[in-house]
Amino acid sequence: MVRGKGSGATNKSGDLFVVVNITDHPYYRRRGMDIFCDVPVSWAQALLGAELEVPTLFGTSIIRLPPRTQPGAVLTMKGKGMPRLKGGGPKAGDQFVKVLLDMPDSVSEEQKAAILAIDQQLSLAPSAVRSTYEDVLHSARMHQEESSR
Repeated sequence: MVRGKGSGATNKSGDLFVVVNITDHPYYRRRGMDIFCDVPVSWAQALLGAELEVPTLFGTSIIRLPPRTQPGAVLTMKGKGMPRLKGGGPKAGDQFVKVLLDMPDSVSEEQKAAILAIDQQLSLAPSAVRSTYEDVLHSARMHQEESSR
């Protein structure tokens, strides 16, 4: 409300009421000065790393996706969030980029065979995540067997 800046029924000025409606953006989400978004990456980009062009409020920026990035990882783009309008604090918030694994809607039989061949080769490579999972799975199976006796 801005007192005395509106129109009135008498010679006195009335008050001006300003209503601002903010709608959700289809891509960006905001929390305070920070901006959040999702970026789809292929499994090859997630495994090998890549430079990604990411939309920001001010155009595009390049972000480096490290090799072996897990889906759901969040990367930070410092200073790419909402600008500060007044007062102290940082000049701008940050933009947080969540990595989503981009899955095709369908694959051909030829693509399926190629993917399975690559998967078979990759399953032979060491993996700390898979190793931990297999250890926990083995322990759970042993516990289940002991409980059923």
